[in-house]
Amino acid sequence: MVACTSDDDATVGLDVADAGANSENSPDSATRADDAAVSTFSVSGKVIGLAGKGLVLTNNAGDAITVAPGADGSFSFASKLAKGAAYAVAVKTQPSSPSQTCVVTSGAGTIGGASVTNVVVTCTTNTYKVSGKVMGLAGAGLVVKNNGGDAITLSPAATDGAAVDFTFSKAIASGEDFEVTVETQPSSPTQSCVVTGGEGTVVAGDVATVAINCTTNTYTVGGTVTGLKGSGLVLQNEDGDDLPINATGTFAFVKQVASGKRYSVKVKTQPGAPEQTCEVTSNTGTVTNANVTDVAVDCTTNTYTVGVTVSGLKGTGLVLQNNGGDDLTIDANGDVTFGTPVASGTKYEVSVKTNPYGNTCTVTAGGAGTVTNAKITNVAVTCVSIPAWYQPNYDGVPGPWSFVSNRFFDGEISCTTTCAFYGRVPSGIRFICNAQGQTTEGCTPANDGQYGLSNCGAVVDNDVLTAPVGNIEQCAGSLTTCYKLGNTCNERVSFHSIQCQCK
Repeated sequence: MVACTSDDDATVGLDVADAGANSENSPDSATRADDAAVSTFSVSGKVIGLAGKGLVLTNNAGDAITVAPGADGSFSFASKLAKGAAYAVAVKTQPSSPSQTCVVTSGAGTIGGASVTNVVVTCTTNTYKVSGKVMGLAGAGLVVKNNGGDAITLSPAATDGAAVDFTFSKAIASGEDFEVTVETQPSSPTQSCVVTGGEGTVVAGDVATVAINCTTNTYTVGGTVTGLKGSGLVLQNEDGDDLPINATGTFAFVKQVASGKRYSVKVKTQPGAPEQTCEVTSNTGTVTNANVTDVAVDCTTNTYTVGVTVSGLKGTGLVLQNNGGDDLTIDANGDVTFGTPVASGTKYEVSVKTNPYGNTCTVTAGGAGTVTNAKITNVAVTCVSIPAWYQPNYDGVPGPWSFVSNRFFDGEISCTTTCAFYGRVPSGIRFICNAQGQTTEGCTPANDGQYGLSNCGAVVDNDVLTAPVGNIEQCAGSLTTCYKLGNTCNERVSFHSIQCQCK
């Protein structure tokens, strides 16, 4: 038994043997024994939630200790404090990688009769905002996301060209990655927005370096040209964008047009050789989000009239013809025009199809050529009358004698003697061939008579002859039967002339 005196002078009896036995069985007996021996005490505790590196704790602004992330987070300051000494645990350096904020609880007080073991340091990882700017935004409906979520819809700034600021609502913990992407590109106008500085790892501060640059998309304006035969066609879009076109098919202007901008295609220069007129349809509008491909350019070849100036015409029934088919009947002198125009680049050829009564007409100028870019007005047709004289002693002649042949026969010929009849007559002329003569022996006619001609287009006994069809032809034949009408004697006659009467 050992007698002990307490602080209040109380004496306590302690059985030494029992005390020894109790000391061996008590877990704090060694610490109390050490504390009693040295009269100093330790300060320790635990760190909760530590993930970063470099956490430094101090006690009483000294006695620093670095705490690393560990399984249990225990720490203990090296310096011991005597009973009654003050202690104050503080965070000197916050951890990083990731950045954290650590807070001490139960970290200050006075050393009693035992070591301090209940200091708690609680660490939480810091979070930071991700933000940035959008430049060039003109369209509506831009949607951006961070890490596949936390979407933001952005609109253009009130002032044209001004940057648009944005900040994602969800903060990102230090050490975590961020990735800003464009979910929906803007429209009206259509734009393409590209993110720069949009990926990385949050460290120890807000991320404000994300940049999104938007540019308005551009598209081609084009279409199809049909019917082009000439050269030199030039199309023009707004702002003086010229495009030469050399053939039919599809086309597109080289200069593209921004979405939301207008386009207006027109013909700047019409094609020539041959001359054409090209018209444009579906040629105006506003570019949206695709190439314009429906502009239509339709080219047609210009046509021009062929005109003729007729002079010298005295009869009726003149028919002119162009290109072997377009007939034009003319009854008076002056300027006339064929009814069917001729396309530019196409040939024309004017001819006399039918001569008028009493006239022979000829194309004397400009009768053939190629139509270019104007009306043809230089074709000239000149008509001349067939020379005529009268036979006053011949009865029953309905019209004047038109002189055809002036062949004289000096000697006497028999009616059965072959002679030649030559006459140049306009095509289509109806005429009667007559022989004027007298006999020198045999049956003497009472007066100059009418004699029939045969083998000259089947003219017999004053029959009507229709000359061959075509241009002016030569009628040639043999006078094998030559007799006075109503007389069958084999008389000898001398022919002074042969004439034809135009009917």
